[in-house]
Amino acid sequence: MDSKWKVEFTRSSRREFKLLESGAKREAAALVEELREDPFPIGSEKLRGYHDYYRAKFYRGRYRMIFRVFEGRRRILITRVRPRSIAYSGLADTRSEEVN
Repeated sequence: MDSKWKVEFTRSSRREFKLLESGAKREAAALVEELREDPFPIGSEKLRGYHDYYRAKFYRGRYRMIFRVFEGRRRILITRVRPRSIAYSGLADTRSEEVN
């Protein structure tokens, strides 16, 4: 059995990832690779008030990657890749986002 987790982006988070500056994009890509091995990397935290949402900081703490973990399916859905200042705004609306 493959021990890696499947990591997917929502349409909007893929767009956010592509718009990152080069240094932040490199760190975000490294974080995605880390998530493939471990859905709860060091420094990640469960978001209060959400059953399966987590966040991880990257690029000197200036950015957040917000993701959902579906343990039964070994699947991670990245819903946000944003600067810290706007990463959490409107988060309740992301429960219905589609995977790209």
